[in-house]
Amino acid sequence: MIERQTRTALCLLALLSTLAGCALFEDEDGVVSDSGLYGAISYSNQTGRWSMATERPDPETARRDAVKACAEQDCVQVLAFGPGHCGAIAPGEIGRPGLSIARKPDRAEQAAVEFCIDQGGGACEEVVVACNP
Repeated sequence: MIERQTRTALCLLALLSTLAGCALFEDEDGVVSDSGLYGAISYSNQTGRWSMATERPDPETARRDAVKACAEQDCVQVLAFGPGHCGAIAPGEIGRPGLSIARKPDRAEQAAVEFCIDQGGGACEEVVVACNP
């Protein structure tokens, strides 16, 4: 089971890596999946290119696959999410993506757009959300 502190730390990683916004939602039932699958989002500040990996067996594999798929020299992991969680990115303008983690896709999408807009990300309507079981 992923602790709230761990999930908060993952949002802090996003903030430090890209100066992006990150939201974390607690859901009513408090139940988190123990599927053991992980996801990650990587991002290039220079080009705005990003990639996502989901349903990987461990956090390191998720990170490695997301960075490799991004295929830019400066791509770094900006968000990691664990079992039973969704990761979302609203790319916005280069250098200002909105990122979020939530257990429900609609909440992740909404939060990513709000953070993108809050930090002046411009066109933040295009959002990609992926979830681990």
